[in-house]
Amino acid sequence: MIYIISLLLCLFLAWRYDVCGYTKGKWNWYYILLAWFVCVSGFQYMVGSDMAGYMESYQRDYYKLRLDLGDLGGRFQPGWILLSYYCRQITDDFVFFKFIHATFVNVAVFSFFRRETKYVFLCITLYAITTYLIFNFNVLRQSFAIGFMLYYISYLKRDKYVLAFIFLFAAFMFHNTALIGLIIPLFKFLKYDKKIIVAIFVLSIMFVYFLVRLDMDTLLSTLIDSGYLGNNIEEQAEMYAESQKFGAREVGIGLGRLAQVLLTIFVVFYFIWKKKDLYAGGIGLIYLLMLVTNYAIPIMFRIRQYFDMSFYVMFSMVIIELSSGRLKQIKHFIVAFFIVIYSLYPFKEYFYRYPGSPYRYIDQYYPYHSIFNPDVDHRKKIYFKL
Repeated sequence: MIYIISLLLCLFLAWRYDVCGYTKGKWNWYYILLAWFVCVSGFQYMVGSDMAGYMESYQRDYYKLRLDLGDLGGRFQPGWILLSYYCRQITDDFVFFKFIHATFVNVAVFSFFRRETKYVFLCITLYAITTYLIFNFNVLRQSFAIGFMLYYISYLKRDKYVLAFIFLFAAFMFHNTALIGLIIPLFKFLKYDKKIIVAIFVLSIMFVYFLVRLDMDTLLSTLIDSGYLGNNIEEQAEMYAESQKFGAREVGIGLGRLAQVLLTIFVVFYFIWKKKDLYAGGIGLIYLLMLVTNYAIPIMFRIRQYFDMSFYVMFSMVIIELSSGRLKQIKHFIVAFFIVIYSLYPFKEYFYRYPGSPYRYIDQYYPYHSIFNPDVDHRKKIYFKL
């Protein structure tokens, strides 16, 4: 119920302020919604498949400062270890740490939308539909990195390169995958030229074609067996490769995925070709390629998430600006149609049932348990922890 309330509130505010154009009380509601998102995240109790492990680790591993945590040393970056240690010196109650996480991540996301677009609430709605649950209840280390990456993207756009790379370094201090951000400057300095644009799209199509043709199982097995990944990353990669949900699979395009891909292609094309914005369009192109790769290697959604918020900004601008032109008489219908179409695949994923299990993907987040009612299903907790 708490997620439905959040989503309905987001939809109401997006409709009122972004679609209908009202302004009175807009920023008051912005801060109310931000506080609500922080509190839902901060007051959780063992919501998400990773949370029990994070809580146990916080109690067990951070009572003294150690940058080498044994088996965890290759997975936990210095930023995460230092933050956990200093929070642990203040209190051993995980709620304190979780509130710091909830505040940082949601402020980073909300402020990014406020900096980059006037359609703030529509972006927040997309965030609520697709990534709020995983950012706040699962990938805690990476969500810190994503938060820092959002500042990196904004400062890089504004030519504040020193600040930008400080934030990229901070992101890397929480998760290795943040190095994907080094690709973004390429689009910052790339000049608009139709030949270059055509070449980029041709290369992208070739990438998708070869991806579909590749034997992903064999490719991943070869990469893992090569030894180039290092022991800790190799262990993680092997775990994901053997997972029934996250392991490599043949690329199948159903209705939900097809709608998602076509909408993404349209948005990216609009920004690059129509608006001649190679920076935003380039980030959108990376998002598109990661999205398609995600279909073949599901765990790649962890890389795609660095670009999700940027795409939501682009998506919101395109559907509202297009519907405000010649189609303004049916503007409300068009915006509602695109929101529904884009939401098809994420909602389908929430109800994905794990093979041989009574649990669905959404079951790790539902029912919502708070510190005021810490009544969890221990069988479910053990299943998702394993």
